[in-house]
Amino acid sequence: MFKKTETKESDLFDVPSNLDHYNDPKAWHNQFFNLVTSKVNEENFRPLFKSGVMGAPTASVRELVAMSVLKEGYGCSD
Repeated sequence: MFKKTETKESDLFDVPSNLDHYNDPKAWHNQFFNLVTSKVNEENFRPLFKSGVMGAPTASVRELVAMSVLKEGYGCSD
């Protein structure tokens, strides 16, 4: 079942203790999100999923593709 990624807002219990590091636009994780993760078009992957309401929701396709990019970038095998 295809499920488009929803942007979730953080609540009081999701806030990390050191916000400066997470909000730094030069931090590698923010740059990776802006340059790679946010650019993945999930609609391209829709034909790979069965339509309907059967099955559990999928993991975020955008995040799975981004993790594959990181894996390949570090030369890790499957």
